[in-house]
Amino acid sequence: MKRALCRTAMSPIIYEVLDFAAAIYDRDLRMLSQAPSLPLFMGTLNFCIEEAVKGVGGEENLYEGDIIIYNSPYGTGSHPQDAALVMPVFFEGELIAYTAIKAHWLDIAGKEPYSTDTVDVFQEGTVYPGVKLYSKGNLVNDIFKMCIANTRVPNSVAGDINAQAIGVRTGERALKRVVSKYGLKKFREAVEEIFDAGEKIVRKYLTDIPNGEYFGSGQMDNNGVEEGSVPFDVKVLIKDDSVVLDMSEAPPQQNGPINCPLPSTVSTARVAMSMLAGSNEAPNEGFFRPIEVITKKGTLFHPLSPAPCFLYGWPALQAMEVFYKALGSKHPEKVPASSGGCINAVVYWGQKKLTGEPWADGSPHPIGQGGSVHGDGATCLHHAESATRFAPTEVWENRNPWLVTRVELIQDSCGAGKNRGGLGVNIEIEMLEDTFATTVCERT
Repeated sequence: MKRALCRTAMSPIIYEVLDFAAAIYDRDLRMLSQAPSLPLFMGTLNFCIEEAVKGVGGEENLYEGDIIIYNSPYGTGSHPQDAALVMPVFFEGELIAYTAIKAHWLDIAGKEPYSTDTVDVFQEGTVYPGVKLYSKGNLVNDIFKMCIANTRVPNSVAGDINAQAIGVRTGERALKRVVSKYGLKKFREAVEEIFDAGEKIVRKYLTDIPNGEYFGSGQMDNNGVEEGSVPFDVKVLIKDDSVVLDMSEAPPQQNGPINCPLPSTVSTARVAMSMLAGSNEAPNEGFFRPIEVITKKGTLFHPLSPAPCFLYGWPALQAMEVFYKALGSKHPEKVPASSGGCINAVVYWGQKKLTGEPWADGSPHPIGQGGSVHGDGATCLHHAESATRFAPTEVWENRNPWLVTRVELIQDSCGAGKNRGGLGVNIEIEMLEDTFATTVCERT
């Protein structure tokens, strides 16, 4: 699925940066497998699939060849630009699974291609609440035309939608081949064994952490539209071989776009624990069984419509760090030190002088990971971005009206120590035409 998507997508933010999630879930919405890409999307698609299927009227309205489009932030866990395509998988007439890809579209008709000051979800882009893009294998052209009409970069988005459709179909065909080869009964037995093995990995790690309550705190610089920091607290409860991440004391949902929807809040715990306990194993639903996340509706980490969510990723990034901070307060050998500031995302857009064609591009510019007892922190690799990458200079310059004049590691930016942190990166770009740019930098 990942390979099919990357080989056919139009936008570098998908095929180079890898800002997407590609996964297979069983009928009960348990994650069988997710391709390495943006870690922050880990285990969010069960929420998305559930809401997408509800949007078309439930399982009874699903047919072989259907593909649903869904991008409501409260179901995807993301901003509207992270749009998902969901495909049911049938075997001998029985619904057995879903394939899904959530990927970042460069524009979806929000007030800007990348907004930092929205006050409700309606300013952030067009919302598709679960509608069929393909019905029984046939393109629903009216829906496709709506998607293309509601973007500043229609050629890129059209290509990316088609690439996502190719990706979910690739997963569907591959899964059918496996089930056809081994039979449905053996397939389901194997799934349970895989889940049980994943569960044991995380539970074994948790038994090495003493029981108790651990506390950490974080702080957003502001909420995007109002002055003043937004602090939040996290409680972590370790009990034998399970963990509870309690976010219920978070501040109320904010007037600006830093609200983090529930799926991404849950993902922060899943990603953090999988990274600590995973032993290089590919996570699956079993990894998540020992993890419980508690939230309160109407708060920063469980916002309700129409709360703006465009910058959801920044509190999610911090929540991961605070989770480690809480455990590290008593057992620093168990977790890495905090990373540097944040991923420092930048999105550029404009119109090319020669053709008048609208263009857009974007990329994170992460700083170094914190060091640990095991060694130095990784360079240019935030925890939550650890499977993504920069677009090559040649790709940037070929697609966009600019020259990249410098890409270099920043000397002595690592936080010296026995095991140092990772270095940051200095990127300089000369714009050859008028260009708009939006950047987000937290923990300044």
